[in-house]
Amino acid sequence: LYVQGNRAYVLQEQTLYIIDISNSTTPSLRKTVELQSTSTPHRDIFALPDRVYVLNDDHLFALDPYGEETPVTLYSPGGSYLFVWEQDGHRYAFLIDNSHDSDLVWYTHVILDITDEASPRKVSEFSTYGKGGDVVVQGDSAYLGGGYAYDISDPAHPRLETMFDGDGNSRLTLEGVHLVMKPRSMTTPYEMLDISDSTFFPLIAL
Repeated sequence: LYVQGNRAYVLQEQTLYIIDISNSTTPSLRKTVELQSTSTPHRDIFALPDRVYVLNDDHLFALDPYGEETPVTLYSPGGSYLFVWEQDGHRYAFLIDNSHDSDLVWYTHVILDITDEASPRKVSEFSTYGKGGDVVVQGDSAYLGGGYAYDISDPAHPRLETMFDGDGNSRLTLEGVHLVMKPRSMTTPYEMLDISDSTFFPLIAL
């Protein structure tokens, strides 16, 4: 499930449902999109006003939430977590691949320039050790659920800013200067970190 403005995007197997939630008491189905058939599950979704991006283990692809065009494949292989943002006139996608070598436990991260969907390009690739997890971007910083914060002011040269105690399994959201880690387990409390100091993220709430 992903919510952007007055629309909710729901993935179920190979089908994307776009739902109008402008009236929360009477949501209505606006569009159904049959996605590319794949042997792997769709892992993540990200929506901007003009595009919807869907990620599975094999591909990242984009589609028009209003039109009837066929989804456009932007990158292969895919990954597990996705964030899309705009910076300096470009649109970028940050992919985290949570597949790894069971002995080494290195996770691969890729930043793509997807401004021109006809010729998307990989601008950087790097790895982190220990845990994978979600990713969110705010300003010049990317926060990884495995416990890493990177300066991405130059997306071609990400630079590690600091490390924090991330579990690798939580979904991440940003609320002002607070990074909220939402565990998948309903019995595990949320954690909130203060990220106002880019070098140290103290825990301020459970």
